[in-house]
Amino acid sequence: MIKKLFIIACVLTGLVFQAAASDNKAEKMIVDSGGIKSTSEHFILNSKMAINNNRSTSDAVSSFMGFFGPYVAGFNKPSVIKMDSDPPTAIVKIKEVPLKTADYVTKRPKFNILLNDLVALDPSKTKVILDESTIIEGAAAIRTFTVSQDAKTQHLAFTPDKDLETEDIRSHAIKIDGYDLAGNLTHKEITDLKVAAGAVRVVGPVLVTPRPFSHNRDKFITIIYNLNADAKINAFVYAPGNNVIEWHNSYEPGTMGGQAGYNEISWDGRSSASKQPAGNAIYVFQIVAEGKILSKAYIVIFN
Repeated sequence: MIKKLFIIACVLTGLVFQAAASDNKAEKMIVDSGGIKSTSEHFILNSKMAINNNRSTSDAVSSFMGFFGPYVAGFNKPSVIKMDSDPPTAIVKIKEVPLKTADYVTKRPKFNILLNDLVALDPSKTKVILDESTIIEGAAAIRTFTVSQDAKTQHLAFTPDKDLETEDIRSHAIKIDGYDLAGNLTHKEITDLKVAAGAVRVVGPVLVTPRPFSHNRDKFITIIYNLNADAKINAFVYAPGNNVIEWHNSYEPGTMGGQAGYNEISWDGRSSASKQPAGNAIYVFQIVAEGKILSKAYIVIFN
């Protein structure tokens, strides 16, 4: 008799399981708030299953009443795709140097615009404005100025078709709008761009790093400065207390070291003449153009 009751209980439990699974089984397709579909055929969801925007999931769990009490079944985690809520990023470069507000540029700079998105760009909506003129908008212009493009990145480049006015007349601005396929917008605006009027000069301080420099620890001394225009630059390092040139190098106009805007050069801390490491001392660094000293700084060597 007990054996028969046990068999009946097992059969009833199986029927209850089948009915509960039929009632609770979710559809095979889930649509997240970004409109991206994710499928799974082998899970049953309850109302407490977690799906968030950080690609995290919790196990799907289904419970039902069995003959001997509640029964809980766990299933595999579904595949969940992150909703794209992050806008693209935009960078503007001239000669591989990121452009910043208040930078100096040449009369005909070549602007490189780099857009990037973590998921997918919508390159057809990119828009670029220089001052009051729309330079890039619409499919034809985008094709004309596109250097390279894939699903997540877009590289556009253009040079103004006429000289930009000098700083005594006006400053300039470039504006970029970029979208991704989820409709997120990035807007980048770089203002107060200037074209030099008059003689070449150093804008702002000359930066030297590291301070102090040690031959035992460091490989190079880095010197950073900004010019208002392209110019041939001569850089000198003088030994302390005299006019002996410890190191010298020259940089052509338009190249790193002699270009409008940001410049970064380096010295290995060795004498140009003897090739030996310069000794512990404070050295004078000078930037010279057109026979004039434009600026100077101090380099400290201490081992």
